[in-house]
Amino acid sequence: PGAGGGAFAGPDAGPGRVDALRSALKAYSRAAAAPRRPQQSCADLHYNQAVVQLYLLEYRSCHASFAEAQRLGPELNAAAQRTALVAFARRCARAVAARGGLPRKRLQSLEKGLRGPQPLAAGAADGLRAASLADLRDGINPGLRLSAAVVAELVPEAQTPIVYAIVDAAGEAGPACAGGT
Repeated sequence: PGAGGGAFAGPDAGPGRVDALRSALKAYSRAAAAPRRPQQSCADLHYNQAVVQLYLLEYRSCHASFAEAQRLGPELNAAAQRTALVAFARRCARAVAARGGLPRKRLQSLEKGLRGPQPLAAGAADGLRAASLADLRDGINPGLRLSAAVVAELVPEAQTPIVYAIVDAAGEAGPACAGGT
């Protein structure tokens, strides 16, 4: 997963929910591009766009949209949202880098357990290909199955998806989204 946000989609972030959020982003983009009188600032449009981007874990875009909302309408208090977003992203990065702060022996035990027989790994009956964190890209990864252990749970202040710091059998660490609320 890239540093710009995005995460692995969780069970609640199914294609229907993601498609609806993507549709909302397209509508916001069209509305922002529409001609308007100079006194119309559209601060609330950028703020709402940022909220959708937050749910999609598109943190860079979300930060930029909150910045534009703050520039156009300081009364919306988007600066506080940007500050909270940056703090959460830093907390996620620290948890991933520290692999949840778990002792090395505990991490090695988790990784070893992931390399052992897995309930779904006994053949390709599930139709999914085993993957490591390095195999995944931001967003939904259809056809892939990741065996990983949670090393930290990161709950944002907003009602957005919980993010977990995880490790895979190779010891790679990354963020994973648990789905939306």
